Amino acid sequence: MSRQPGFVPIPFNLVGKILIAIGLIGSVVVVISKIGSWYSLPSIVTFFSLAVIIVGFYLIFIVSKESLD
Repeated sequence: MSRQPGFVPIPFNLVGKILIAIGLIGSVVVVISKIGSWYSLPSIVTFFSLAVIIVGFYLIFIVSKESLD
């Protein structure tokens, strides 16, 4: 084993990208729902998508990047 025992650091950059993708998918679903009027979504979906996108950008740009050894 080449790694030392202990906690594995979280890859914040990867997690941020995944959250942004989830938020964008949610936003696209909301836009399709509004344009198509085939189904209605609660407004919490819009707020959740925006919150996830903001947290994703926060993790990518604000959280300090530590070297992964």
